[in-house]
Amino acid sequence: MRSGAPKRWRYGSAVLLGLAITTLADAGVRVSGLDKAQHDNVMAWLTLARLPEDAARSVVFRRFRQADKEINSALQALGHYSPVISRKLDFQDGQWQASFDIQAGPRTFVRSTSIRFQGPGAESLQAQFGQDGLTDLPLHHDKYRALKDRLLNVAVNRGYIDAEISSAKLLVNPEQARADIELIIDTGPQFRFGEIAIEQDILADSFLRRYVKIEPGDVFDADRLLELQLRLSDLDYFQTLDVSTRRPQEDQPLIDIDIVTTPKKPQRYQLGLGYGTDTGPRASLATEFRHLNRRGHRLRSDLRVAEKQQDWSARYLIPTGTEVGTNWSLKAGYAAEEFGDAKSEAWQWQLALTEVSGPRLWQYYVGYEIESFRVGEDPRSETKLLMPGTSLTLRRTDSDLNPRRGYKVFADVHGAHSAVVSSDSFLQMLVQSRLILPLGSKSRVLIRGQAGYSIVGEISELPLSQRFFAGGDQSVRGYAYQSLGPTNERDEVIGGQYLSVASIELDRLLFRNYGLAVFFDYGGASDQPGESLFRGVGAGLRWRTAIGMVRADFAHPLDGDERGIRLHIGIGAEL
Repeated sequence: MRSGAPKRWRYGSAVLLGLAITTLADAGVRVSGLDKAQHDNVMAWLTLARLPEDAARSVVFRRFRQADKEINSALQALGHYSPVISRKLDFQDGQWQASFDIQAGPRTFVRSTSIRFQGPGAESLQAQFGQDGLTDLPLHHDKYRALKDRLLNVAVNRGYIDAEISSAKLLVNPEQARADIELIIDTGPQFRFGEIAIEQDILADSFLRRYVKIEPGDVFDADRLLELQLRLSDLDYFQTLDVSTRRPQEDQPLIDIDIVTTPKKPQRYQLGLGYGTDTGPRASLATEFRHLNRRGHRLRSDLRVAEKQQDWSARYLIPTGTEVGTNWSLKAGYAAEEFGDAKSEAWQWQLALTEVSGPRLWQYYVGYEIESFRVGEDPRSETKLLMPGTSLTLRRTDSDLNPRRGYKVFADVHGAHSAVVSSDSFLQMLVQSRLILPLGSKSRVLIRGQAGYSIVGEISELPLSQRFFAGGDQSVRGYAYQSLGPTNERDEVIGGQYLSVASIELDRLLFRNYGLAVFFDYGGASDQPGESLFRGVGAGLRWRTAIGMVRADFAHPLDGDERGIRLHIGIGAEL
């Protein structure tokens, strides 16, 4: 009988049905008779394999003599306790060559696993995890160690932070190729949260405490403590958050939490310059006052100026509720935009409640908008709309800037009625979705869709900002920005009641952060569903950067009067 586990090990795969018939060699050492996993582990253990071919004979002999022991250890880590080893050492012209022919022998299986918890938490842990184990599985020392780590983590995550494995036995019978595991875990006392102290002087303590979802007396859980740290960081008031734990009294199973903070600067200014095919050259200036008072109120102002778009907005945010991101907001703004052959200017005011719940972001709002617009040579029109509405955003991603897997869905419903402080009546629904899926380690599939519908008597009653247009970087590539939609008698695009756009794209990184993409877009805007849909195809260049993917797309239109290749350039997050 043998007990214990080697101090060094490396992961190996299950024994193959047949042994490798090829011979593998590595720097003066030749090993045959093993499959790849066995060979790799043996070579990792063999100190002889790391000697140069012109090493001194005395050193080579010494390492050669200990090779059997190292080979046994390497194969035991994979569950082979009875290998047969044939070896040979040759010297010629000042160089050496060691050859090993190894038969790994039978694979050892775990016959039984005995797990026993003892201490204050024994009863509940035994009932939930006492039957875990490796019984009837091939013996792998890495899996044996992973089992011990998992059982300790189970205890620690339930507040038994002093838990330890008091006894660990791996009993191997090489003759029978069977092994038995015996583990005893002492839980120690169950610890609970004590006092939680937050050192800061910029916010009211009552305001900050609403985001602390741990009460003194709750069972200590390191994951909950990490969640608290992340939640306070997401508030965006603090530059640093240092969390430390301490035991107020050694004889009591309590853990006090001390959080020391460093505030961020009260003001933030951000200047941006860029270029987009849809908008042309653009510049932006953002100003934010992070904490206007001790209740965490904020004020943000954004100015964006581009060739075809100009807008300014100021938003006053009042945090509410217990979730980060839930707030009331008051907004005032101005926007001017060109829609193909049309132009629009609008003043906007809005009151909104934003609620965050996991991946869901709900917004309930009421806005008032005065818009002045003109299509081609038509007289200028003006509308006044009081528009209540609600929207839902769902988003999950494995990376904010360069995702390989994730999705985003946005749905919005809003409208106005001429009987309530509005010049016109309408109801509009819009759904936008994006999906990214990985294909292997370097390729992705990106799927995009948009669908919109406006219920209105005449399209002329809708202001331009509430009509649907298609074409451009984020729509049907190959066509100019906002150039697809119903037209008037002068063939000027005036926008439509319906929006339908779908796109599929495949991209692949070919060299480091550089890659290529191919895509197909299909869609348009119309006054009847399914009408006036246009196709575009193309290829693009991709450059993955720290600020998102840089995209240069060369798109070719397949329908309508458009001809040639249109270049679309964009940068930024894709979800």
